[in-house]
Amino acid sequence: MKSLRRAVFRQMKLQKASLIGAWLLLFLGAFLFVLLSHSSTVVEDNFKTFRDTSDQEDVHVFISTPIEEQDIASLQTNEISVEQRFTLDAEVENLDNSTVRLFTITERINVPFVQEGRMPKDPQEVALSDMFANEHDIKLGDTILLGSNEFLVVGLVYAPDYIFPLRNENDLINDPKAFGLGYVLEDSMRLLPTKPATMLVARVEDSEGLAMFKSKVEQFTPIVKELQAEDNPRIGYIETELQGTKVFSYFFPFLILALSIAMVTMMISRSLVSQKKQLGTLRALGVGKRDIILAYTSIPFVLGVSSSFLGILGGITLTKQMTQLYTTYFHIPIVTVLPSNWFDLVLISILPTLFLCGVFFIYGNRLLHQPVLDLLRGESSSKKQTFKSRNVLSSLPFSLRFRFRIIESGIGRAIFLFLSVIFATFLLLIGLFSMNAVDEMMDASFGKESKFEAMVFYQSIQQSIDHKEAFSLSTFSFSVEEENFNGSLFGVESDNRLLTLKNEKEEDLLRSLDKGLVINKVTAAIAELEIGDEYTIVLGNGKKVTEQVVGIANLYNGVDVYTTRDKVNSWLALPKGSYLGEYKETSSKVSENVLQVISKTDMQNATDQSMGATKGSIYVMSAVAFIIGALIMSLIARMIIEENSTSISLLKVMGYEQRAISSMLLAGYYPIVLLAFIVAVPLTVFSLESLLLTQVKQTQMIFPITAKPIFIIIGFAIISLSYVVSTQLAKRRLKHISLQEVLKRQER
Repeated sequence: MKSLRRAVFRQMKLQKASLIGAWLLLFLGAFLFVLLSHSSTVVEDNFKTFRDTSDQEDVHVFISTPIEEQDIASLQTNEISVEQRFTLDAEVENLDNSTVRLFTITERINVPFVQEGRMPKDPQEVALSDMFANEHDIKLGDTILLGSNEFLVVGLVYAPDYIFPLRNENDLINDPKAFGLGYVLEDSMRLLPTKPATMLVARVEDSEGLAMFKSKVEQFTPIVKELQAEDNPRIGYIETELQGTKVFSYFFPFLILALSIAMVTMMISRSLVSQKKQLGTLRALGVGKRDIILAYTSIPFVLGVSSSFLGILGGITLTKQMTQLYTTYFHIPIVTVLPSNWFDLVLISILPTLFLCGVFFIYGNRLLHQPVLDLLRGESSSKKQTFKSRNVLSSLPFSLRFRFRIIESGIGRAIFLFLSVIFATFLLLIGLFSMNAVDEMMDASFGKESKFEAMVFYQSIQQSIDHKEAFSLSTFSFSVEEENFNGSLFGVESDNRLLTLKNEKEEDLLRSLDKGLVINKVTAAIAELEIGDEYTIVLGNGKKVTEQVVGIANLYNGVDVYTTRDKVNSWLALPKGSYLGEYKETSSKVSENVLQVISKTDMQNATDQSMGATKGSIYVMSAVAFIIGALIMSLIARMIIEENSTSISLLKVMGYEQRAISSMLLAGYYPIVLLAFIVAVPLTVFSLESLLLTQVKQTQMIFPITAKPIFIIIGFAIISLSYVVSTQLAKRRLKHISLQEVLKRQER
C-alpha cells in the first residue's frame, strides 16, 4: 500500500504546477471565508454586547423648550423610560475644520462606554469619542479649545447612539477628522456661545408605548424632530452592513471553493483516465479496488486538508486587522476577538476535503468497475465527430479545424472556463460600478443641479410669508405589507430658487407641487408607487393625508416627500408662513436658534474622504479577480496541453513553430473568454440593482447603477491581461514536450 501511494505521488509530481494552482484556489476560498465570517461575527458579538449594556435608545425627539424634572418624571411608566439631555455643536479652535458634538451625560439610556480615563466631573472637562481622539492624536491630559474655553480631556469613550458617527442622518459616510463626539456637564454648556438644543431619549416597549410617549411630551412642549432607532442610520446601519457581509462571506468564498473543487476534480479525473493502463496493470496483478482508490484519494485529501488548515490559520491571524478596519467606520469597543460561533470554522475545515474525496471516490470507483481488459487498452480515442460537424469543419483551414476540435473534445472544460470568467468579471466590475454609483448618487442629490450650500433646521417655529427658500417639515409614517416606515415631509415654495426637483426627463417638478406630492426614488421603491397613484401618509400629529403622486424626483437618499408649504402648514395647524428650516447659499455662521445644519460641502468632503478606503478595497477586489482568472485559465491551458501532447509533438515534427502551436491550442478559448465578459456586464448591473433594491428598506438609499464605458474597458483589460498571463505560463509546459516522450508514453 505504501509503495502504491508513493507511486501515485510520483505521478502527481508531473502535474505539480497544476496542483499548486488548484491548492491556491482552495486556500483562497478557505482564507476569505474565515477572514470575512470570523471578523464580522466578532464585530456583531461586540456590537450586541455594547448595545445591551448601554441601554441604547429606541427613539429620541428634539423639543422646543426644556421640560422640568418633575414633568419628566411624569413621562416615566413601566413601559417608558425617559431622560433629557442637551446637545450643541462646537468648533475645536485649535484643530482646523473640526467640530465636536457635545452631549450632557445620561445615567440610564445611551450610557457611554469608557475605553480609557473617566467621565467629566468638572465644567471644564470633556470626554471625547475614541475615534475622533485617535484621528487627531489627542491623549488623556491634553486640552482642546472650545469657544475660547480650554477643556481638559479626561476620557475616551464610545457613544451607543453614534455607532456609525454621522454628522447628519443623510450623510453617506463619517469623517472622523472633521466630526467627533464629546460628553460634558450641563454647566459646561453655559460656557459656550451657542444655545444648546434639548432632546429626550427614550426606551419604549412597542408602538403603543411610542405613541403614548409622544402624546405626553406634546402636552408640555412641541416636538420639533423625531427619529426612531430603526430609522436612525447611526444605530441601524451596522446591522444592515453585518447582514450584507455575512451573505457575502458565505457566497463569495464558497463560490471560489466550488470552482476549486470542480477544477481539482477535472484534473485528477483526467489524470486517472490517462493512467488507465497503469490501473489495469494493478488490477491484473491482484491489487484491490479499495487499495487503489485509497491510494489515489490521498491526493485530494492532502490538497483539501492542507489548504483548509493554512487558509483557516491565515484568516484567524488577520481577523484582528479586519476587525480594526470595521472600527474605522463603526464606533464600537472591541472587548473580545473570540467569536461566539465556531461552527463556520468546523464547516470550512472539513467541507472541501469531504467534497474532493467524495467526488473522487465516486469517479474512481466507477472507473475501476470497468473490465480489466478495457483498462489495459488505455485511454479511449477521441469522440467521433458528427457528420454535420465534419462537413462544416472540412471547408475551414487546418488551424481553425484544429481549434474547433480542441474545444469540441472538451465541452465541459469550455463551460467551466465560461462560468469562471463570468465570476471573475462580476467580482471585478461590482467594485467599479459601486464606486461610480456613490458618485452618481451624490451628484444627483448635492451636485451641480443643487444650488443650495446648506439646509438649516431651527429649534422652534419661524415666521415669514415671503421667504421663498424656507420649508416646513413634518415626520410621517406609512405601511407596506404590514411593515411600518417613517419619512420626512417637506413643504416648499414652487418658486424656490435653491432647491432642484427634476425627474428622469429633466422636467422641473416644483411647478407640480400644488397638484399633489413629489416623492424621491427611495420612497417610490419602498412604497411601490408610480405617477398617478394615491399615497396615504400619517403625519407626526396623527393626521392622515391622501394625495396623488405627481412626480418622482431623481433623489436617492432618505424617505422624502415634497409638497407646498401652505399645505403642510395647514395639515399641521400652523400659522400661514410658518417654517422650521431654510435652504441657504452659504454655510456661514447662523443664529443660536439653529437645531442642525446640513452642509453640502461637508457631505461631499466626507464622501471624498471615504473614497480612499473604497478605492483600496476595489484594488483588492481587482487583484483577487485577476488572480482567480489567471489561475483558472492557466490550469485549463495546462490541461489542454497535457491532453494534446501527442498532437503537439507531431505538429513540431511537421515544422510548426511553437507560437503557431500555442495559437492553435489556446487562442481558440479567447472567444469564450470574450463571450463570458460580454454576458457578465449586464449580469453584474442586474445583480447589483436587484441586491440594492432588496436593501433599500434597511438603508433608505438607492444607488443608480450604470455601466460606464471607461469601467467596462478597464474590466476588459484586466480580464484580457489575466488570459495573456495564463497562456504565457502554459507555454512553458509546451516547450518541454518532445516526440521522444510521446513515443515512450505510447509504448507504455
